[in-house]
Amino acid sequence: MSQLSEAIEKIKLFCLPALNAGLSKQDIEVFLKDFPFQPATEIYELYQLSDGLGKVNEFSILFAILNLSEAVSLYKHCCKD
Repeated sequence: MSQLSEAIEKIKLFCLPALNAGLSKQDIEVFLKDFPFQPATEIYELYQLSDGLGKVNEFSILFAILNLSEAVSLYKHCCKD
């Protein structure tokens, strides 16, 4: 088990109800198809384990893991010309 997988498993202990189910590799590729670079394998691993946190509140914002849709939207917003 990689360090990332171990960390996600620890996070699940504290916020299991808030974690979204993981995505398939094909689903991840659909979200990332227009990216100008190839994401690291850890990105695929992360989002296969969990597609981020569900409801984020003021407490969990410190530990927020954006779901892939939100992460891609934020990237596009920050990097638009």
